[in-house]
Amino acid sequence: MNWDWGYAISIMPMLLNGLLVTVVVTLIATAFGLAGGLLLGIVSSMRIPFFSKIADGYVIVFRNSPFLVQLYLIFFALPEIGIVLTPQVSGVLGLGLFISAYMAEVYRAGIASVPVGQWEATTSINLSKFHTWTRVILPQAIPPIIPMLGNYANLAFKLSAYVAVIGTVELFGTALRLGEQSYRYIEPFTLVGLLYLVVSVAATISLRQLEKRMQRNRPQMADL
Repeated sequence: MNWDWGYAISIMPMLLNGLLVTVVVTLIATAFGLAGGLLLGIVSSMRIPFFSKIADGYVIVFRNSPFLVQLYLIFFALPEIGIVLTPQVSGVLGLGLFISAYMAEVYRAGIASVPVGQWEATTSINLSKFHTWTRVILPQAIPPIIPMLGNYANLAFKLSAYVAVIGTVELFGTALRLGEQSYRYIEPFTLVGLLYLVVSVAATISLRQLEKRMQRNRPQMADL
């Protein structure tokens, strides 16, 4: 292996710029996935006629088709019906839609784990549907599933490399372009691997700290 430290150091600023784009894409897509997954999980759990089937169908479609195919359809097929999106927006949208399907199942499992007695207690004190969800069900359903949601956020970070195929110049795309220009692939992709590893480990540690903090602040429902 002919490792060139001088070349490796010279490309670090460009890779760090690419990493910044990757992090931004991941954060926006993860926020989209968290919100969309929560909505899908609630609708699916409430068993509302028609709407619950739509939510279940969404989850089935996006969980059982390749992410790359979904990404290509968003970027190349939507313009055929007049919806033209930039590579960045297409990447964020595709990643957010894909992750939200997986997060919906996590939310649904968390909601299903809340004891039936908690639902009955909210009915007995005539709590509104909104307050039942926001003050009783979700505060108990979400803390236990934070590690799983964190895993999918990490998955979104790693899947963000796929958006390079539609022209988004993020971390992987930057390394690819550097390799094509210099015909040196060892340094860029080794550094890319290390950067992915550092960010993933840091995110995992942060999520564990958040989980511990939420468990300490978890409201006690014994009074209901």
